[in-house]
Amino acid sequence: MEPNPDILGILKHNIQQNNLTNVELIECAVSDKEDELTLYSSHTDSGTTSLNKLENYDSEYKVPVRTLDSLLADREDYFPDLIKADLQGFDLHAINGSRQLIQKSFPDIILEFCPNEMPLSVEELTDIFRFLARNQYNPFIFRAHDIACAEVLDYNVLLQIFDMYIKNGLGGQFNLFFSSSHRKIAS
Repeated sequence: MEPNPDILGILKHNIQQNNLTNVELIECAVSDKEDELTLYSSHTDSGTTSLNKLENYDSEYKVPVRTLDSLLADREDYFPDLIKADLQGFDLHAINGSRQLIQKSFPDIILEFCPNEMPLSVEELTDIFRFLARNQYNPFIFRAHDIACAEVLDYNVLLQIFDMYIKNGLGGQFNLFFSSSHRKIAS
C-alpha cells in the first residue's frame, strides 16, 4: 500500500522495469477506519510523509484510507507471514484495522513506535496491546544498527515508555517486533 502520489510513480516504474508479476500496488493509506484524509508530504524528504500534519511539509493530498481487513476481506486463502509498517505515527492504527487478518494468520509484525507522533490515547494503546496479548503476541524492541538485536518487553513497560515520551515531550522512535506463539510456520 502506498498513498503518496510522488512515490507511486517511482514504484510503478520499478515494478514494470523489473518485470515483477507478483507485486500488487494498492494506492491508499491504511489505518483503523475507512475514510479520505489529508496526506502531508515533503519533496525534500520522502520519508516524512504522514497523515499527521508535519512541520516541514510542502505538499498535501487527499487520499483514500482503508483497513487491511477490508482490503484483504475477499482473499480467504491469503495468510501473510509479516506485516511491516512505517506510517509516521499511524502504525498502531493500521494494526487496529487488521484484527481479523491477525487472528486468522498470526503474522509477525514490525512497526515504528513514535509516541509523540501517535494520535492515540493511553486507553486506545492499552486496548491494542491487550488485543495483541490475547493473541499470544510478545513485544520486542528491535534495533538494527551495527548489529541486530531484539529485546523482549512487557506491555506495561511499553505503556510507561509511551507515557514518559508524552509527558516529557520527547521525540524519536524505535522499532517494535511482535511475534505470536500461535504462529504456524510452514514447512
